[in-house]
Amino acid sequence: MDVEIEQTVVEDHPVGQQVVATKSIAIDNHSDAMQCLKALQEYAMLNENFRAIGLLMQTEKAFSNPADVKDFEL
Repeated sequence: MDVEIEQTVVEDHPVGQQVVATKSIAIDNHSDAMQCLKALQEYAMLNENFRAIGLLMQTEKAFSNPADVKDFEL
């Protein structure tokens, strides 16, 4: 699972100019994905976004207990 996220950073410098830079964040493995999920959950909790908290918890559960092929058999 390779996921790359581009993040735009705007910084103010002492001379009054703004510098815009793009920073790339890569999620290469399960532990990286779990760290990002935890950070998103904390952010959702700070903003009291209960729908996002619930969805992120379901996502965490899906990553922790992935479905088997048998789950999709008829």
